[in-house]
Amino acid sequence: MAVKSVINKEDAMMDTMMDDMMDTMMMVIIIAAILASYVKGQSYSGNLASLDLDSNETPATTQVESAAWVTASLYNQGPNSAFISFNNQSAYTELKLKETWNISWIGAQQRLSSITVYSNSGETALVRVRGKY
Repeated sequence: MAVKSVINKEDAMMDTMMDDMMDTMMMVIIIAAILASYVKGQSYSGNLASLDLDSNETPATTQVESAAWVTASLYNQGPNSAFISFNNQSAYTELKLKETWNISWIGAQQRLSSITVYSNSGETALVRVRGKY
């Protein structure tokens, strides 16, 4: 009778170990799925898009094409400075004549979805924008 009791305890231990291994494997699978989802969200297709933004004293917002961009290059051809804001923010930054900006949103929670541009009263500027989405 004592032998049967030991075998049952060993079986119970094996069942517990197998349950623990299955739980661990399920956690690994879930973590892998979460990481894969995160990486997919951070990736981009590498497509290029271009915009020419004419600025004047009235702020004009332009939605970027196709999808939110992960990178953007801006070049002010002038003849004056332009003031730029991204994603409908209220803060504007001056992009001076002949100045170039290269901006990356890779790894950011929010990508570039809109650009707002304006110039001082009586001035204009042409801002060329090239983005990757």
